[in-house]
Amino acid sequence: MIMDTKQLVEGEIWSVTFASSVSSSKVPEIFYVLESTCEVIGYPSIALDSTRGLSQPSIPVRVDWSDYIGTRLLPSSSLDSPLPPLMEHLKWMNHEEYSKGISHLWLRRIRNEGELGLAKRVVAERYVLACVVGNRFVV
Repeated sequence: MIMDTKQLVEGEIWSVTFASSVSSSKVPEIFYVLESTCEVIGYPSIALDSTRGLSQPSIPVRVDWSDYIGTRLLPSSSLDSPLPPLMEHLKWMNHEEYSKGISHLWLRRIRNEGELGLAKRVVAERYVLACVVGNRFVV
């Protein structure tokens, strides 16, 4: 049962608190979800949620995700410049052929499709993020 949701990083990452009906302990657990794909990216470290007294599973958020979330949670007054969105942090091979994992040729083809082209680009970006989420450490 979902007990609470909280947007951690605007438009990108949510925290979901739930109580499992299959777990013997009825202690709430938290996991982080990528907004654009609704995929679980992991469980926060105990240090982030120890004040709430919640239990934590053994698979934490991947270090790069954890660093990104931690940086995005800093007050904007403590930053030198605005932080770029998640898609700007992606790294990929073949920069001459791809932009953030999406083919330049395909992007040129959909550019003149108006709203349909924009919708296709959103789906492509979600696909790229879904591939990144799946590429994580599993115990």
